[in-house]
Amino acid sequence: MMEAFKASLDKERPSGDDPKRVASALHQFYSELEPKLLASRELRWKTELFKKSEPRLLETLKALRELTRELSLTLPSAPPENLQRLDRLDQTFRTITFQLEEEEKHFDLPTTEAPHLAPMIYFYEGWKRGVLADKPFFNFLSNYYGGVKQTLTELTGALKKPEPRECEEETAAIERGHELVTQLRSVVKQALEMKGSPAPALQTRVDLILSLTDQLKVVFETLEQCAPIQEPCPFCGGQLSLSGRCRSCTRRLPHLEEAGTNSEDSLHSDFQSINCRELDLAIQAWENSPEDREAWKVLQEAVRAFSAHVSQGKKSLDMLAANPERPIDADSELRKKEEKLKQVANAFQNAVTTLGKFSSSSEPPLHPLAEDWRTPLLEAEEILKNIELSVKPDEEESPV
Repeated sequence: MMEAFKASLDKERPSGDDPKRVASALHQFYSELEPKLLASRELRWKTELFKKSEPRLLETLKALRELTRELSLTLPSAPPENLQRLDRLDQTFRTITFQLEEEEKHFDLPTTEAPHLAPMIYFYEGWKRGVLADKPFFNFLSNYYGGVKQTLTELTGALKKPEPRECEEETAAIERGHELVTQLRSVVKQALEMKGSPAPALQTRVDLILSLTDQLKVVFETLEQCAPIQEPCPFCGGQLSLSGRCRSCTRRLPHLEEAGTNSEDSLHSDFQSINCRELDLAIQAWENSPEDREAWKVLQEAVRAFSAHVSQGKKSLDMLAANPERPIDADSELRKKEEKLKQVANAFQNAVTTLGKFSSSSEPPLHPLAEDWRTPLLEAEEILKNIELSVKPDEEESPV
């Protein structure tokens, strides 16, 4: 982003971007980075280099934040010494972060085939070597324990499903997975109960967690090749493997449509995304029983969750418009896609306005919705799907 700022000021080969806009984007970047650095401090090893570098790093970041704000207000008539100071501060910040990154590369941590357990290794080794408190390790373990229990519930449900398996290999994989996850849950629970013990005392449990996870990786790779779930992927409409991963867009969907899918009387939704589908089903449930207060509460929660997702999407779209690398040519493909995204955002915002009475009113309306709120959203989802497919690389170009 700093390179984009310099390019916007280049008089010989200007990029065409407004320097004020790029400076404003830089200010936003540094403003958002500062709290993230402060929040991550608890998780980083407190090495001698880190303890020496951190105060200077935060001081430099604060100076960058203040200077870019000033530049966003004064450009294009900013004093040359301010631009020179910005360059020096940027070099200082890059040097410090580079040194810290290089130090992390030489921590010599044990490796694992499970990327999601890399933080656990980092936290445990830091605690064991005396450069990190035990809190990050046990916080990670506590969250991981919840995920393990959820996975066990899913495998237990898969074992109880009456549908015939595609092959004996699939049945064996599910049974083996259930066995391994049961052991994993027990080991993680034991580790959590050892809080207060010295780090070396947990080494056996940590090693066992890594071993069980490596074995589970083989099991889930087998399940990926087995019969797909009948429900389509809510994001792209592709096939879902039994493990809950879409074979087209590769997204993991472990909690998709668990309830009511086998009943002939179950509610149905044509929406592809989970967020819209949950909202649609909640509205249908209440429309079927307007006097049901519990259905009314569920509907209100669904509307609030939907509104929160729309607000987050609006923020992302605003950040896209402020990106200094955004193409200047309004006829470029990316700018055309941006215009389509604006159409989608408007459709979702209109739905939020239409459904707002559900989240704000203390009493349900006397009559179900009269407005056709679904059609614009279904059309917006189709636009999103087409955009996603247009930017997805061909299979032969995709990394294995």
